[in-house]
Amino acid sequence: MTKLNESDESDYMVKMFTNDPFAMYIYEKHIESIIDKFKKEKRFPCYSVGKLTSGCNRMNFYKIKDTFSGVDKDYDSQSILRMVMGVILHDTFELSDKAEWHLVYEDIYGHVDEYFADTKILMEKKTSLSEIAPWKQALNKAGGDHFKYLPGEEWENQLRYYALLLQKGIDFKTKKPANENNEVMVRRVYVLYYTIYINPEEPDKDVLFSPMIVPVPMTGPKWDINMIEMELIGKKEEIEECLTNKTVPPRNISPYRCPHCDYKVRCFYKDKDKDGELPEEIRGLMGKRSPLAKAQEFKG
Repeated sequence: MTKLNESDESDYMVKMFTNDPFAMYIYEKHIESIIDKFKKEKRFPCYSVGKLTSGCNRMNFYKIKDTFSGVDKDYDSQSILRMVMGVILHDTFELSDKAEWHLVYEDIYGHVDEYFADTKILMEKKTSLSEIAPWKQALNKAGGDHFKYLPGEEWENQLRYYALLLQKGIDFKTKKPANENNEVMVRRVYVLYYTIYINPEEPDKDVLFSPMIVPVPMTGPKWDINMIEMELIGKKEEIEECLTNKTVPPRNISPYRCPHCDYKVRCFYKDKDKDGELPEEIRGLMGKRSPLAKAQEFKG
């Protein structure tokens, strides 16, 4: 049975009587059923678009290596809530004639959320617990800041890779080309973004669950299909080589990515300098280790 992390008992999203063993039993069964559902949705270990989206291929490597090794991810209550939101969003709202389309290209699998064949629109559904979207950017304008919404790097990469699968991939079930008429398959891209926000000071009030539709600009050479193909296949081949040689890809250190990476402890722990101490610039990225991060340190 899935056990709760100690930190979850103080989490404002977990409402239960922790001193009641029957309440704890029911709660843990509930969490167990959600995680079992989530694992079934993952289908099988493979190279997938969702595991190759990071600009740091070492992070992608850890995700794929753990999948192949059968290492289960630990879930805190916030992760579980996001999973529930995602299941509801994907299973309840199918908007197009090609919803939940499973494609494959060069042994890389992708699950396209929504594709409108008549208008060539690709759409990805996302959920978050952030009050403000992580890709809301302020632009300095005369008279004050002007906000516009752009996807973060990983989300945009995911959409770019789906565009490649639509252009050159095949339908996983029928084995037919997704692009049967040799035409441009994607002309516009959107993210349907759902946010749920709970005020930690008043968890029974101020609950917000709202959708937002955001257009994604298909500009620059990064949206060229050949460039996308080189990038995606290059990531896969580098990971394959590392798995064979029992090495890891080089880090792509980022002050924005590393502090929030699920694998930061494992990544930096295994690559100390010759004196056994972490370099100061890396130590600064580590931040405060959560109980979940400490538990992950020796995994894999």
